[in-house]
Amino acid sequence: MPSPSPVLIAEANHHLTALGQRIHAHRKAMKVSAQAIAQAANISRVTLLRIERGVPSVTMGAYMNALEALGLSIDLNTRALPPTSTPAPLPERIQTDEFANGPRPAQTMRRSTAGRAAQPIAVR
Repeated sequence: MPSPSPVLIAEANHHLTALGQRIHAHRKAMKVSAQAIAQAANISRVTLLRIERGVPSVTMGAYMNALEALGLSIDLNTRALPPTSTPAPLPERIQTDEFANGPRPAQTMRRSTAGRAAQPIAVR
């Protein structure tokens, strides 16, 4: 059962909801399932869906794992920009075949950021 949500200041709640919406929009633009991103982020699909709703009781680590799996980052020093119309290419750690061949072997789950730049998400 999830932890109870902390009481947030209205502005903080707005930013968390906006971050979740941006994560959701980016995943949809990439045309990748929640299950594929969740597995790449080492979180459950339910946790990813809670992140996409901006639920404040989800750990910051889970948010960061989801961002990393999507090839995104957070820039706290920049104002939020509208989402780009062209999504970035899929990070290679995301399987798009809906896991038809079963789970990935552990050695292929290593994080590889070589040759891949993270896209910043600004938080106002």
